[in-house]
Amino acid sequence: MGLPPVAWLTSTAWAKPTLALLFLWKTSGFAIIVMLAGLQAVPAEVYEAAALDGASRRRQFWSVTLPLVRRSIAFLVVVQTLAVFQMFAEPFVVTQGGPYGSTTTGGLYLYSHITSSDLGTGAADSFLLVLLVFALSLVSVRLLRSREE
Repeated sequence: MGLPPVAWLTSTAWAKPTLALLFLWKTSGFAIIVMLAGLQAVPAEVYEAAALDGASRRRQFWSVTLPLVRRSIAFLVVVQTLAVFQMFAEPFVVTQGGPYGSTTTGGLYLYSHITSSDLGTGAADSFLLVLLVFALSLVSVRLLRSREE
């Protein structure tokens, strides 16, 4: 097609987006199933009542769908945050943390401590990772909870 070649896994500029696309592809099926279940749990009567009140499709989305699917969104945000921070297999298999350490994740960083017999630093870093993931999950749940709770 005449386009220049792209160094998907050997360039520091393209390695992270490539792993992000891989992760997105890997987890999109789960996210779609969870969101579909959340959408199917919204009663049709609520949409009918909103339509009788004169709400447009856009207003129905913002005032009916989004608040009623908020728990599914919160669940996905927490689970995907945990998955991102635990990501190990993708960068280990695809790039081994390279090029120049640009795709090193928390899991890969901990693995490097374990394989180099630096167990004290690995244990301390894993504890900090647990605290960080817990704090981010707590913030996500607090921000996405409904006003009635």
